[in-house]
Amino acid sequence: MTKRALTVGAGIHHCLGYRLALIELETALDVLLERLPNPELPELDQPGWNQRGNLRGVTSLVARW
Repeated sequence: MTKRALTVGAGIHHCLGYRLALIELETALDVLLERLPNPELPELDQPGWNQRGNLRGVTSLVARW
């Protein structure tokens, strides 16, 4: 599985709140995986990507547990 970087900008466009965002993301994922063990991502190879040029990311990602 290929891992993609989750970024919050660089240089002059670097987000000042990125450390807080990373802590929140880590906490949310820990709680989610604790409450919903053994998740399945059946369409991980085919996520729905956002087509906007200024905001990257997926629009949908199917998960089952």
